[in-house]
Amino acid sequence: MTGENNEPRGVHVTLKNNGGSVQHYYHFLVGFVAPLVEHWDEIAAKAAGGPVYVRSCAVLDPLLEQLLLPGLRIIAPEEHAALATSGMACLSFPGYDFPTLFDARAFGLVREKTLARLAAKIPAQPFKGAAILLVDRAPAAAFYSSDASEIKTAGAERRSITNFEALSGALRAEFPDAVATALEGLSLYDQIGLFAAADIIICQHGAALTNLIWSKKTAFVIEIMPKELDGAHLRHEAFKEFTACLKLRYARVRQESEHGLVDAGEFMTAVRAATKPEHKSLLSRLFQQRTR
Repeated sequence: MTGENNEPRGVHVTLKNNGGSVQHYYHFLVGFVAPLVEHWDEIAAKAAGGPVYVRSCAVLDPLLEQLLLPGLRIIAPEEHAALATSGMACLSFPGYDFPTLFDARAFGLVREKTLARLAAKIPAQPFKGAAILLVDRAPAAAFYSSDASEIKTAGAERRSITNFEALSGALRAEFPDAVATALEGLSLYDQIGLFAAADIIICQHGAALTNLIWSKKTAFVIEIMPKELDGAHLRHEAFKEFTACLKLRYARVRQESEHGLVDAGEFMTAVRAATKPEHKSLLSRLFQQRTR
């Protein structure tokens, strides 16, 4: 790690997330990846051809590697902390992982840079007619129950939709080209591709909605919100605020509990409304009024 005159080569980079853990997707994507990509030109210039050292995000490291940032070196958190005192050049950037910190300019830059860099890697998507994406929550990786996990549980352990298959069936009966899938286990390229291509995105409250950063400006978001979380705390309103920041259209469907049922009639009414231009405009105006 040293160059001429035994001075450490490269640059040590700290991405300061705001609460939670960067081992979890929401904090990883907007608290770690977003500032890293936003400031990459400055970081690369400082590294001057040397390595760029960042802390490991554990099971999310493969996604970090898929960003294809030249010279990026992912090291264990304790090694990363020790390296900060080695005399190596250090840079530090704050994350955006809290509603009051969302930054439309930064998110737009991150989307633009990432889609340009990874264009050849992002696969064509299976949408044929209506580009509707319904996201499921799969069981969490075993890592999140291990001692190495900074915050325990993830995925379907935290929240799930009891009648997801029934909702998926109702959706496909009316919109046969809709895609229903979980994101756990997908590459970053696949996740970017799905969200960048979808016109309507339906997802239960949770980290998968962080992928809205990749969405087109005309996308419509339907968030399925458990009643006990609805308005309970600003952090539970994070994805409504996120869609407002990104200027995406938004609607909400209530769920009886974090692992409960979703009313299929209400669900399909929201989807139908999102597919009609006049209803899209109305919902957009109503949401803008609520967030003023």
